[in-house]
Amino acid sequence: MSGRVGFEAAAPKLIIEAHRMLEKYTLSKWQQYWKDQVGNWYGMFLHESQYLEPVMPDIEAMLTSSQRNVNGTAILKLRPLGFECVGVDTPDDLLKSKLGEYGEMQHGWTAEEAKGFIKVLSTPLRVYYGIHEDEER
Repeated sequence: MSGRVGFEAAAPKLIIEAHRMLEKYTLSKWQQYWKDQVGNWYGMFLHESQYLEPVMPDIEAMLTSSQRNVNGTAILKLRPLGFECVGVDTPDDLLKSKLGEYGEMQHGWTAEEAKGFIKVLSTPLRVYYGIHEDEER
């Protein structure tokens, strides 16, 4: 018979959420995705007492490597019965790029280069729907 254990861990929860906020700003989309996938799988294996499985050190190495640029300070707002992550200060903030400001202005590409990129990126779908014209998009 298995079950879930309920507990309260306010301080660790603050640290975990602050770290997640830093990861959100310092890891790429795919680093975040695979860290979450592998982390869940790793937790499942630990829960099932598979810690001696030879793949475990490989997964640990990947998870450790994913943290190499996660640094800085997370800013938390504490309230009664809760908290909120309101920002970060990190030298590795991917949203503060010299190529532009997130959601505002892009300095890395010209308009013509962007149009060319869109054409290249859309080629596989144009080929697919060119062959399968009867399919709805």
